[in-house]
Parts: sequence; structure tokens; C-alpha cells
Amino acid sequence: MVKGTLFLIDWDPACAEARADRLRQRGFRVEVESNNGGRAYRRIRTSMPDAIVVDLRKKPAHGREVASALRGLRATCEVPIVFLEEADQRELTRARVADALFADEDSVDDVLDAALEQRASRTTLVPSPHRRRAAAV
Repeated sequence: MVKGTLFLIDWDPACAEARADRLRQRGFRVEVESNNGGRAYRRIRTSMPDAIVVDLRKKPAHGREVASALRGLRATCEVPIVFLEEADQRELTRARVADALFADEDSVDDVLDAALEQRASRTTLVPSPHRRRAAAV
């Protein structure tokens, strides 16, 4: 059973594929972008994943910029974004993405599960006005 669809942004292609494989083994369907933030932004807009994972350890400013731009779109404003980064950098990320979630390699699965469960209950109980407008377009 698939837990959900993820989009992984990781600027190291080898690490991205290894991380994607681990997430797939944990039951997620995963798309990956490891070269171009603009392409990641466009692909996420069209694929509409259940959650986004952004590794900020290699290009933190670039990853924050992509995430911030996604927050500005109606279609992706409520998609959970989980950041993998050092704890001392989290305030910089929160300044750009106020509802940022954080994880490390050991906790990413649990953080994603909780975010997807919360999103599913919110969608089931109270449909987002953004979703209704996006669906009507």
C-alpha cells in the first residue's frame, strides 16, 4: 500500500536516489529533482504531491527559495514541506516558510506520516477554500 506521493528536492544526485529508494521502501511513491530548482517548482505544480521533502544541506538558500515560491501558490500552499537541515539553520527556514517541518534521516518517515495524516484529516473535515478554487479553474 502506498502511503503517499512525495516530491524530493536534493541537490546531490547520488544522495537523492539513495534517499528516494529508502522512502520507496517505506511505502512512499517518490519523484526526484536534484539539478534544477526551477524545474522542481514546475514539476511540483503539475504533479501535486502529498508532501515535499527538501534537503537543504547542500544548497540551503536555493531550497528555501523553491519552498517559499511553492507556499505562494494556491495549489501547493497546504502541501506539507519537510526540510532536512542542521538544527542551527531552522530559524532561517521558518522565516521563509512559517509552517516548515523538520526531520533528519532517522525521523523523516515519522514526520511525513504525521504530516500526511494531519493533512488528510484536515482535507476530510474541512476542505480548503484554496482547493475548491483550484479545482474550479
